[in-house]
Amino acid sequence: MLRNELDRRELLKMGLASSAWLAATLPAASLGGVARAASSVGITLAGTAKIDITPALPSPYDLGVQESTDRVAQPLYARLLYLESGAQRVLIVATDSEGILRSAYERLRRAIAAKTGLAPGQIVINSSHSHSGLYYSLDDEALLSPKGFHLLAMDSFEALVEQVSEGARQAIAGRQPVTLSVGEGQLPELAWNRRLMYLSDYHARRFNSRRKYPIGTTDPALGVVKVENAAGKTLALMCFYACHATVGEPGLSGDWPGFAMASLEREIGPECTALFIQGCAGNIAPNWRLQGEGASHAAVGVVGGLFAARVQHVLLTSMEKIAAPSFTIARAEFELPLRPLSYGPTAVGEVPLSRWFEPPPLVPEYQRGSIDDLQRRFERAALNFDRGHPENYGHWLMLALGDRIALAKNLSDWNRHEVRGFACGPLCLIFLPGETFVDFALEIKQNSPYRHTFVSAYNDTTITYVPDPIAFEEGGYETGPWCYSTPETGAVLVAHSVNLIKSLRQSS
Repeated sequence: MLRNELDRRELLKMGLASSAWLAATLPAASLGGVARAASSVGITLAGTAKIDITPALPSPYDLGVQESTDRVAQPLYARLLYLESGAQRVLIVATDSEGILRSAYERLRRAIAAKTGLAPGQIVINSSHSHSGLYYSLDDEALLSPKGFHLLAMDSFEALVEQVSEGARQAIAGRQPVTLSVGEGQLPELAWNRRLMYLSDYHARRFNSRRKYPIGTTDPALGVVKVENAAGKTLALMCFYACHATVGEPGLSGDWPGFAMASLEREIGPECTALFIQGCAGNIAPNWRLQGEGASHAAVGVVGGLFAARVQHVLLTSMEKIAAPSFTIARAEFELPLRPLSYGPTAVGEVPLSRWFEPPPLVPEYQRGSIDDLQRRFERAALNFDRGHPENYGHWLMLALGDRIALAKNLSDWNRHEVRGFACGPLCLIFLPGETFVDFALEIKQNSPYRHTFVSAYNDTTITYVPDPIAFEEGGYETGPWCYSTPETGAVLVAHSVNLIKSLRQSS
């Protein structure tokens, strides 16, 4: 049941019910209380753009070695917001994509920089992590294509680079004086800590007592930033929330975040560009109780409609403007402890993939290999992969090994990562790399002096999963083939984020 006691099945029957209907139907109590008093800040100039990045069909999608589609359930977009205050400039690009890894990420940033004059460090590119979108790993594609497999179509990627770069130029050219408002609400019923399925009741109790944030923790905070022009028109919304985009529907889709952003744009008006900024959702998935019988457009509509309705509630009840003349941006670059050449059996495929999800936890003995070892394993995985038996998930193993090989070959450069921060009045935004566990976002927020701190992940997803230390003992999928972190990696991210917040505070 939803909190207002409407039967979920009735919502599923309605399927495409608009968020306006949901906002009008659900009483305020069911929409969740506002977490803290909201506030707003002034910004000098802003511009927006919305670019259709749907690839030519048929197209690979969702780690597309075995998945290809000729159907578009929802168009895929890149939504751009440019902000300028004196010498401070930042471009935020929100994409309906599963992930953008280092080579693709830097290719896109360089193209935007060349088109606009921005420095790459002033450009943030976020992935919604829709599993019905594309996974942009140019290095994996280079490994796979000689074997007849394709992760993405390179002509579509080059078109995306050109289109988004031009969109950035348009956003800057259209900049105008604006104000910025910020509000915050709660959406506890959408997200679920998916690691519960890896543990027996016994192990859940055993590990729970050792966690700072107990197993099952989510971050229910829904952050909303609104950008308005001098006429009071909403030019942009940024919506911050931590939850996988894995409800699913047949064909290319932005999943529930794409549905929600399109709903908000329709309801607020044609001037509005709505950006979904994915939070630290490495261990957070949509609540299965909201998803009905399985992946469908109706289920995407229910989850996306609920999210859009809650955003509308925040907009109606919680936004407040506060005059402030400027914002501050900063970045920290540092080395992360990564181990692409150290792995256990679940990371390289000797244990059946079905066991990644079985209790009790798998605690592999980590061993050190070599790039040649990884390449031999990749060749064997490609040779053994049978397109006729997708249930063996062999494509996951090929892709994980390919990403691991690329990181290992480039480790001297690719172990350097950055955290970027944005601060204005009571608002602080932190942008992290990787598929980071929600526990780290909570720790960063706890150590922030700003009244509203929103932490985003999935910005350069090269390092993929960043689990907390206990997860390495528990085992499970996030510590398996797509984990190149160490138990210390997350702590390094938190420390640099907190230091960056302190520097932003001192500068503002």
